Amino acid sequence: MKWNKKFQYPESIKSLKKTFESNIPSVSLILKETMPEEKKLALQNWMEKVGMKEAEKIKIDASKRGALMHNYIEKFLENKLSKPKDDTDKAYKMAKVIIKNGLEGNLEEIWKTEAILCFPGRFLGITDLVGVVNSKPSIIDYKQSNSPKQEKYCEDYFLQLAAYVLAHDKVYNTKIEQGIIFLATESFMFQKFVLEGERLEKYKELFLERVNKFNSKKL
Repeated sequence: MKWNKKFQYPESIKSLKKTFESNIPSVSLILKETMPEEKKLALQNWMEKVGMKEAEKIKIDASKRGALMHNYIEKFLENKLSKPKDDTDKAYKMAKVIIKNGLEGNLEEIWKTEAILCFPGRFLGITDLVGVVNSKPSIIDYKQSNSPKQEKYCEDYFLQLAAYVLAHDKVYNTKIEQGIIFLATESFMFQKFVLEGERLEKYKELFLERVNKFNSKKL
């Protein structure tokens, strides 16, 4: 595993937006604003089932845990990871699950962590890692979940990956071969989802359809 800073990425979202006349929407905003009605309904039903207050607490706790987990993985890639004093730190243990099962022995090159990517005039976002995994140029995102995920519930993950691949290939004239999700559950189970080949091309098309839908709603 080595660093290879072969591309110059934007320093920040703020600096990137200064180069454009108008605000470019984020990948997450596009996905949120074009969410299918059945998914909106399922989300609403879940919130009503657990209660609005509990649903908000679950989301906040997951967000904090996810941010910490990402930070630990980032420190590992910078060779600065140290074990926290709190042995019950769940985020650290989840990060170690991803490091051991996903990154170690598979990640060959690191091009950029927390890479800001922009498809000029259309969308922007931040992916966790760009590099080479098992000899293939890759976009990688880390996820955490309260329980194991079935692939059919990973639609937004795949759309995110496809968006980042589109942006990277457009700006840097690359051919990213795969998008990868490394996921750790609260019970420290590891899952890996890979988007490549025809499925990657399919999700690129699906994401661009969502971009068009988002733009049509704003007219």
